[in-house]
Amino acid sequence: MQTNDQIATEILRSKFEAIVAEMQATLVSTAYSAPISSAMECASALFTEAGRLVAVDNPLYMYSMAMTAAKVIDRFQYEMSGEDILVTNDPFGGATRLQNFTIIVPVVHGDSIVLYLGISGHTEDIGGDMRGNFNPRATELWAEGVRCPPVKLYRDGKLRKDMLETLCLNSRNPNAFRLDLEAMIAAANIGRRRLADLFGQYGLAAVLSAAEWVLEYSNRRSRALIGRLPVGRYEGQSMLAHDCQGHVNLSIKVAVTIDDQRLVIDFTGTDPQTTSFVNSPLAATYAFAVLGVLVALGSNVPRNAGFMDAIEIVAPEGTLVNPRYPAPIGWAMQHLGHEIASAVLEALQRAVPDSVANMTANAPLLFAISHQIRHGCTVEQTEFIELSHFTQGGCDGANGRDGWGMPGVAAHVPLPSIELYEAGGRGRVEKFEYLIDTSEAGAFRGGPATEAVIVLPKPAVGELHLTACLIASDSANEEGDRSVGNAIEITIGNEKTAIKDVMIDRRLDADARIAITMGGGKGWGNPCDRPAELVRADVLNGLVSFEAALRDYGVVLDRASLSIMEAETQRQRAEMARA
Repeated sequence: MQTNDQIATEILRSKFEAIVAEMQATLVSTAYSAPISSAMECASALFTEAGRLVAVDNPLYMYSMAMTAAKVIDRFQYEMSGEDILVTNDPFGGATRLQNFTIIVPVVHGDSIVLYLGISGHTEDIGGDMRGNFNPRATELWAEGVRCPPVKLYRDGKLRKDMLETLCLNSRNPNAFRLDLEAMIAAANIGRRRLADLFGQYGLAAVLSAAEWVLEYSNRRSRALIGRLPVGRYEGQSMLAHDCQGHVNLSIKVAVTIDDQRLVIDFTGTDPQTTSFVNSPLAATYAFAVLGVLVALGSNVPRNAGFMDAIEIVAPEGTLVNPRYPAPIGWAMQHLGHEIASAVLEALQRAVPDSVANMTANAPLLFAISHQIRHGCTVEQTEFIELSHFTQGGCDGANGRDGWGMPGVAAHVPLPSIELYEAGGRGRVEKFEYLIDTSEAGAFRGGPATEAVIVLPKPAVGELHLTACLIASDSANEEGDRSVGNAIEITIGNEKTAIKDVMIDRRLDADARIAITMGGGKGWGNPCDRPAELVRADVLNGLVSFEAALRDYGVVLDRASLSIMEAETQRQRAEMARA
């Protein structure tokens, strides 16, 4: 490749990523449902004509997008027109959960399909027993929601109204569902226009050549970086405390094998699938499995099919990480996802202890559903109130950085707007703040725990039902650990309940006060290596107390002037080093 061609190709690689980012921004700006517009649970992607993933904006959707596109293109390979739009949410066909709908859109140049675009978003509701499709009681997929195989929403540029109505009427909020689909299509149309501009500016051959080069480059770079990792077999394990249905201590086992430029993640030995909604479909398993690899290799590795080709993942069928249909899977993007990532992270920490840190948060599930009597005597679930977004924290410190807020991929989710929440008439937020002395000490300290207190009033009309699922903090019970673990405490009238595992569909017969605590993160390195000025800053910011500064970091501060007492600090740290 000539130098000018190399420059143009690199420019096109950046433009591919920019187009994907613009599509995602369009979707977030125009979608109706809060999971997309506020929590940014969505993704956009670009594929080759063969369905190979070229670029994606959210690593959690990397495998989901790739597997869904492959399924759609394979099914409609000989009956696809350039103006078709296809849609699916099938978790046994590439999706991660029923709420996540994905559209696949061909990109045409002349009379030929030359590329594909994909848009995925978390819609509010698609049937099932519980609005929102998080159902801790589910023992089969049908109790979670409606499964939609790949179907044509548009055929030859014409909307199939019967198909749209069928999908919308399976949602408890058909208007929101319709608007979300329209936002996805609008985002895809932006992508189509931007790619047409590239064809005009660079020519079709150059654009398609650049897409193939991106995959080849990513594969070479990924394999080269894998080749720098220490050769060996490294094992990891994590435990899911419970599955909300009485099964406890479910084990996820993994072996990561690094051999020259080859990396294999093998989940052989993981427990069999359960009856609960914690089972992880393949797309979710693959996505969470590679998060630690992405961190170990560095942030500059392109996230596409080239990287995916460098990683082999073994997930035995019938296990927690590859359940058989029709197992429920609704909570997999939180749990089992967190445990999958943690098991792989533990294995990689044995290989490169200074290069990896946690990427997922041990988050609870917490929501309320409003019930109203409508259309005569029919009791309908009229609103889903998401409260889990008020759970922030759990980020570990790592070599070179302190822990703050949510870890890794969860950190792209913005904090919820308290003003918008309260303006919606769903109650009030009394507290949402960091807790002092909840960061594990280290040269780079962990992220502090957070506490949110929300008051839900008993509705004047109808009923409000609350569901909560909590997984104990990974480190809450470790000996000598002073950090705060995850906790949910609910006070209804005079009755106070600490959630130990699960509370399902509890009717609020009085005002409810909900206190949510998200545990702090672990520290990295020797606390005495942390610069005293940073410890002082943590004290000034209310993250570390005077007592903890002395006890954990050996930093002595003058309480009146808040200055560092240098000599006393040196003596204290010397004593701590001798102990």
